[in-house]
Amino acid sequence: CTVKTCWMRLPSFRSVGDALKDRFDGASRVMMPNTEVEVPV
Repeated sequence: CTVKTCWMRLPSFRSVGDALKDRFDGASRVMMPNTEVEVPV
């Protein structure tokens, strides 16, 4: 593995999860219209 992470400097898993949950709870649901639109590849 080429990634080096100092685990001592990372926040607790609980605080990371709480932050992600706060962002998820504050998000808006976006509904896309179901039309046949060509998407360039």
